[in-house]
Amino acid sequence: MTSSFPVRALHVFLLACSLAIAPAHAADPDKTLHVAFPIAETSFDPAFASDAASDGILANIMEAMLDYDYLARPVKLVPRTLEAMPLVEENGQTYTMKVRKGILFTPDPAFKGKLRELTAADHAYGLKRILDPAVKSPWLWMLEGKILGGDEAREKAGKTGKFDYDAPIAGLEVVDRYTLKIHLKSPDLRFLYVLAVPNTAAMAREIVEAYGNDIGAHPVGTGPYVLGQYKRSSRIELVANPHYRQVTYTPSGPIPAESFSLPVAAGVHGPGACQRKVEARSRGQGHPSPGASAPECGIHVFQHGGPGGRRLHAGEDCAAPRDQHGL
Repeated sequence: MTSSFPVRALHVFLLACSLAIAPAHAADPDKTLHVAFPIAETSFDPAFASDAASDGILANIMEAMLDYDYLARPVKLVPRTLEAMPLVEENGQTYTMKVRKGILFTPDPAFKGKLRELTAADHAYGLKRILDPAVKSPWLWMLEGKILGGDEAREKAGKTGKFDYDAPIAGLEVVDRYTLKIHLKSPDLRFLYVLAVPNTAAMAREIVEAYGNDIGAHPVGTGPYVLGQYKRSSRIELVANPHYRQVTYTPSGPIPAESFSLPVAAGVHGPGACQRKVEARSRGQGHPSPGASAPECGIHVFQHGGPGGRRLHAGEDCAAPRDQHGL
């Protein structure tokens, strides 16, 4: 059995005061999630934003190379825009990443009507923006003193007054359209965790150049949502990205029985996952029918499009659907 539900838009409202202003057209409460943030956002430029409100929005619009499997114990890093986990060489001094083909940025006038595919150069560009002194990135500490040639590029920018994005940086080697190699000054096996921080997300250079200093109000990424209506410190509207790829959650490793109490775990598939769920129920979390066996289950996290305009479909075989961000 496959169930689905439509989501026309996900609205996130920042309430700057205690007065609530009713919208001109009341949203369907069954299709809209309203959230009040305790603070106002600062920017939707991933290289510059650092507050929880901004980062929470960015995590749904932009995508870093890696993510976390929060159901696994211990929690594990998993690919997000990559085909597989990076190849780690020289005891953690060189990392090779293969970008998954066919990932698209959301449409924007800066792309001049063409579909824009994510490439290795976009991930390199996102990291370069953190190194750029003009951006004043609060995330510089993650890269400073680590990327081969990165400090020299910053020093040169300080002298010339402009960061040279066209000049090659030895530590950010774009091997081909889908391959990026990162060379560090010294081995650091913890560097993988840097690649899971949403603020290291890929960025399209033409977007940054088109919006200039206003890039913080025009985030364009490859994530599951798009920034819709936006009024600073008052209203943020996230709309389902109609071009987002289908993502199926598969456990990266064993999932303990206690994790199946989480709604998102109800329909996971993988080696023995559903069998463990049945066994967990027999230990007090429910009583399966006599002779019950582990079903073939899986959650298709995102699939957009179809009749009726923008929709978010989550189909699965075992329980109510949830998306990968818990929304």
